[in-house]
Amino acid sequence: MELQSGIMKRVVKEVGTVIQSGFSNAAGLGAPEEDEPEPPPPADPKASLPWDTVPLADTTLFNHPAKYATDKETGKISWEGVVAENPGIIEKGAELLGAGMEVLSTFAKKAASGAAAHAPQQLPAAGVGQAQVVDEVPEGAQNAGPGAGSFPRV
Repeated sequence: MELQSGIMKRVVKEVGTVIQSGFSNAAGLGAPEEDEPEPPPPADPKASLPWDTVPLADTTLFNHPAKYATDKETGKISWEGVVAENPGIIEKGAELLGAGMEVLSTFAKKAASGAAAHAPQQLPAAGVGQAQVVDEVPEGAQNAGPGAGSFPRV
């Protein structure tokens, strides 16, 4: 009992110290929060891309304004930039991918149904659930001991 009271005294003392330091601290409960500096405005995200985009006037590509992309290092065409900057290319690619998946799905279904049509029919198991009756026991099995019916010795 004395051990428990000693532990409780230490706990109460520690809690009192924490509460007292919370009230004596100027930045304690209810104190105004410190203003954090605002993060700098984000840089133009297109500036970090490895290509420059040039819009092509009066030209559309799959019902979207067409854009030409040049690599910043080499100055040649950037195919990655062309695909990224022209959403019509991505839309058409997704349509083609969907059509391809549909063709594969149809082929797989036909192949599965064709394989099922040529599969052998499962025969019912003989005597399942019924006891098999033997009219007479063969002579070699009567009074057989270990080794009966084994291979002949050479």
